[in-house]
Amino acid sequence: PLLEFFRKEDKTLPDYESFKLFLGIAFRYGINTLLSLGIIWLAFKDKAILRLAALLYLAFFVVLTALLFISLTDDTPNLMLIFYIRRFLIQPLLLLLFLPAFFYQKNKRNN
Repeated sequence: PLLEFFRKEDKTLPDYESFKLFLGIAFRYGINTLLSLGIIWLAFKDKAILRLAALLYLAFFVVLTALLFISLTDDTPNLMLIFYIRRFLIQPLLLLLFLPAFFYQKNKRNN
């Protein structure tokens, strides 16, 4: 329901089922996480980095999902906050942050 919401001009939150919304977001986040962890594994082939990335993905999922549902249930929801939290959850933006950070850390460790 949020996909159509952000495409139209009327900016009143649509009716949604919280559980279905959570499942949809969790499914997309899970697919992005698995693909991202695969890319991180191909880039580094280091179990420690992969474990750290997996823990970070889990932590971000818990925090961002909680923030999203808190924002959705607010009396006056901040629509831009909802939009960007949802964007972080359903697109592989974290991979774009993690890859350079892990490359930097690995190069720093090797020097």
